[in-house]
Amino acid sequence: MVSTTDMLELLVVLLTMTGIVGSVGNASHKLGTVFLITFGNGSNLDSNKTPSDFNFTTNHSQQHTDSIESGNFGFVNKIAKNRSSWHIGALDHTKDDDGGYMFLVDVGNESHQPLFNYKVDNLSRGVCYEFSAYITNVVKSGAKQAKSNVRLEIRETDKNDTLITQTSTGDLPECSNMSWSKYGISFVPTSTSAALLVVSNVYETMGNDLAIDDIELRVCSDSVDQCAEQDTQESTSMFLITFGEGSSTYSNKTPSDFNFTTNHTQNLSTPTEFGHFGLVNKVSGNVGTWHNDSLDHTVNDNGGYMFLVDVGEDIHQPLFSYKIINLCIGLCYEFSAYFANVVIAGRKYAKPDVRLEVRATKEDGNLIANRSTGDIPECNNMTWSKHSISFSPTSSLVVLLMLSNVNQQNGNDLAIDDIELRVCSRNHSGFCPPKTSTTSAATVSTATSSPTSTSTTTTTTSTSSTTTQHIREAPNHSVTYLIRFASVMGGDVIGEIHFLTETTDGCPPWVDVNAKTAWATSNFGQVPARLTIHDLRGKETSINLDTNAIEVQKYEGVINDGFDDNSDAQRIYYDELISFLKNHLGASRVIIFNHLFRSRGPPRTDDQCDVNHKNPVFYPHVDLDPAGAQWKLKQLLGDEEAEKAMKNRFQIINIWRPLGSEVIRNKPLAVCDYASIDTDNDVHPLEVRGSLNALSAYTISRNKQDAQRWLYLSDMQSNEMFLIKVFDSNPHVAQYCFHTAFVNEHVPESNVEQKSMEVRCLILYDN
Repeated sequence: MVSTTDMLELLVVLLTMTGIVGSVGNASHKLGTVFLITFGNGSNLDSNKTPSDFNFTTNHSQQHTDSIESGNFGFVNKIAKNRSSWHIGALDHTKDDDGGYMFLVDVGNESHQPLFNYKVDNLSRGVCYEFSAYITNVVKSGAKQAKSNVRLEIRETDKNDTLITQTSTGDLPECSNMSWSKYGISFVPTSTSAALLVVSNVYETMGNDLAIDDIELRVCSDSVDQCAEQDTQESTSMFLITFGEGSSTYSNKTPSDFNFTTNHTQNLSTPTEFGHFGLVNKVSGNVGTWHNDSLDHTVNDNGGYMFLVDVGEDIHQPLFSYKIINLCIGLCYEFSAYFANVVIAGRKYAKPDVRLEVRATKEDGNLIANRSTGDIPECNNMTWSKHSISFSPTSSLVVLLMLSNVNQQNGNDLAIDDIELRVCSRNHSGFCPPKTSTTSAATVSTATSSPTSTSTTTTTTSTSSTTTQHIREAPNHSVTYLIRFASVMGGDVIGEIHFLTETTDGCPPWVDVNAKTAWATSNFGQVPARLTIHDLRGKETSINLDTNAIEVQKYEGVINDGFDDNSDAQRIYYDELISFLKNHLGASRVIIFNHLFRSRGPPRTDDQCDVNHKNPVFYPHVDLDPAGAQWKLKQLLGDEEAEKAMKNRFQIINIWRPLGSEVIRNKPLAVCDYASIDTDNDVHPLEVRGSLNALSAYTISRNKQDAQRWLYLSDMQSNEMFLIKVFDSNPHVAQYCFHTAFVNEHVPESNVEQKSMEVRCLILYDN
């Protein structure tokens, strides 16, 4: 059961919120979809919906007939019979929607005109979004008509329609069956509004016909999709495997030459046996169903090799396994490769489908991220497509994997080339390990990030204590690692976090309190877990409120000690913080509704009647759930004004900082990065029962994969402060930050008093 001391400390947090009305609500507040357009479904071939029903505009004209003419579109639930060159009877992309509609367009000569234009408001500056859609060429293979090619654009909504970023699909391939592919672009908005566009790159009336479905905008801080276009242009390649080049059809290099392993067997002649592979510079001419003599993907490498695999029945076995060390925890990386189905169109063989996985430490380690290619289509000509996954490592060593999802011998043949790991952008930040490995030189075939040039040069590799080599970085790139060697008192530390255990009665967690005696009983206990708590020192700007629910800011005021209620010092301090928050957040109004002092150092007994002076709390919590936040809003503003305020964004934010001349080393504050929390499974509403007013908050259990990222700021001083988010009415940003004191075992106990203060603020916005 929860100890009385710890529970009373937690109750102090709740009591100082003055009687919050709570509920055991759903604690799932994920960063996720802003909108998803599936176009609905119905029994009629043609939908009577218009673009305005889905909040977008188009330069094309809508037709409500079976025949879609040049420059026109329709919302249809299957491809009609009026065009013999089209995939007649083919269906939309959305899963499990019987009669689902799609956006069918005969683009015609409307080059550079918007097929789709969607204005979105209430975006959060500094947050990463992904705009994506599933797109397909509706023309069958062999028609020899113009292939559609569209670009996705993100533009400002100013008078100049300033371009933020863009990417193109390339030519949409003609395939034997209509094959949907996802195309996306991620971006960080520079204002709260943006225009999302799909625009044709092709001016052609013969062909140039496509379908679009499942158009989505989502917050992508947990994205498993490829880096933003601007990120890949500015990013740094960690390694790029092109497999070299040569005049012989079969390379005598082995996977170990490229620092990876595979479950398949290498064949130095024709790799046509199930479960075998070869490194070849053209597809074998001995297999009648393959794209004979087709070449690799790498640009400008004469006789370039590729990784050709007859997958066979080796389902869920690694086609590719690459262990890499010295990654930066929290940095964004992209693992990618180009894939092609080597079977020619029309053979009706099993299509390869490969899963990209990133795991911690080893092949069966904790899963960090995964994504599947889906069926790699058979096409008229061997067509290469890039598939990728982005991730933020939870340890400095990860394993990059490719595994087959298909258990078939007939077909299931593919080629892989240009396997790469890159830092998504030099503008991202993360935690990097000290360099503990030695370096040596190795010659590997690599390419620069430019798609038009390659080089074979000497690169730096890292050698671990087991002498296994890892390609460390590609040539011609400047890699600067954020390495900070810990001081005596600073650096990452091992600390105990006390997590929620299972409840004894099978109910959600609750605490029952007798208000007269302050005696608490509960249906749950605490279990300590020793975890790495990462030091933010030197990386203070790597986190922000909208992404992580936590920020580090400087305090430039004059108050550096405790104060009495209603004193001049309190008024000055409150005014300082209100001015800071308005300027920093762009808030229209800030109301500070209470404060709390905590002391570290000499042992002291808590006075339960003194709610303003307490010991640190060793129990991670969030002060309010959404119902409590709304109640607090009404308590402070009154019902009528609160209803108006709830039409706009509002937040509750705590400001925590040390006081006095002593730095906080003993029992510092730990905070949990919201982006690392599994909100479905880690977060639990906490109900407070008894003769007190009904209260509610959040408590947290240990993540089964230890994916939670706990942070602290070493040697924190009185000119520094944490901004800790408790609640945010904007569902598309980070919602709350769990926080707790912890014992830093690297710091001896001290009888010198170290004080801190926490101030709780309601933040109101005009929009």
